Amino acid sequence: MERCLASAAPFVDEIVIVDTGSADRTLAIAESYGAIIIHHRWQEDFAQARNVGLEHATGDWVLWLDADEELEAADGEAMRESLATEKGPLLLVELINYYGADPPDPLRCHILAHHRLFRNGIGLRFVNPIHEQLNVNEVITSLEPPPTIKARIYHYGYMDDIRLAKDKSGRNIRMLQEQKKLPDYSPWIDYHLASEWLTAAKYDEAIKDINLAITRFLQIGQLPPSLVYKLKYAALLESGHAYLMWPAIDKAIQLYPDYVDLRFYQGIALLLRGNLREAENSFNQCLAMGETCTTHLTMKGAGSFLAYFYRGECRRLSGRLDLAQEDYKETLKQNPQFVEAEQAKLKLETGRKGSEVNVTGSHT
Repeated sequence: MERCLASAAPFVDEIVIVDTGSADRTLAIAESYGAIIIHHRWQEDFAQARNVGLEHATGDWVLWLDADEELEAADGEAMRESLATEKGPLLLVELINYYGADPPDPLRCHILAHHRLFRNGIGLRFVNPIHEQLNVNEVITSLEPPPTIKARIYHYGYMDDIRLAKDKSGRNIRMLQEQKKLPDYSPWIDYHLASEWLTAAKYDEAIKDINLAITRFLQIGQLPPSLVYKLKYAALLESGHAYLMWPAIDKAIQLYPDYVDLRFYQGIALLLRGNLREAENSFNQCLAMGETCTTHLTMKGAGSFLAYFYRGECRRLSGRLDLAQEDYKETLKQNPQFVEAEQAKLKLETGRKGSEVNVTGSHT
């Protein structure tokens, strides 16, 4: 909480905090930053709590943050300057979601341009009791995507220690399963359940629910969002079912041709099938695409060091060892802590080519 408030306080005119019954130092910390504190009885509904906060916000613009998030201080002034000249109703910022073990690693994250700044009083509200979202499609009719401004928010809530300490997964699964009992529940519920199952390595449940999410998005006449397909193919790869990705992943890439993660998963699946030339071509395309299209939830490395490493694997297995070694070196140049690349490089240096393919879950 304190890290969050300290990062945002210098750049906002007011701070509104909705307290749903905290038993720690939350209130004392909030008061030290001059926050407006709204006490609200917890009713198993995050969107409801956020909307209570909106009712007390008086500024022209609303920036919303979680307690486990941090605004990049270097971006604060630029953010305010953007708000002073912006004519539209909504702005995107770069949300950087760290995962894995502490400390946060900028090479171990997912990045997404996210709705975090919006004009107050235009009807935007939060929906869905868990994994709440703004009702953007109900309020904003423009087909043009909102602009992304120079502002970064770091999210630490998906890191291992935080998830385990707060039993976030158990709470989330319980709330999501309650939502599934309701008639006409959102397909996002199936997606988020699948995500929780995947984190818990319950692959059958993850694949079942992500396929259900895709079906239910289509049933309501909505194209499944790109990150839904990302989760599906991550689940198939991690569960050892890469053979089930065909031909559906090619169709997903046709829907989202600018999504580097899908192209990366395609390359991994081709590599596991032994289609080395086709896999290498997929990784070449990843490197050409890079990771700049944050319209999609993008894994750090999919268009850089991870693609170099797996292209090196393709080249090693096809006997082009000098080229493979170049790729391993480039991988380590971009990510010096990449253990698998260091091991692969050392094997080639000692004359051991090997015939195994090394794919780990942390790369999907």
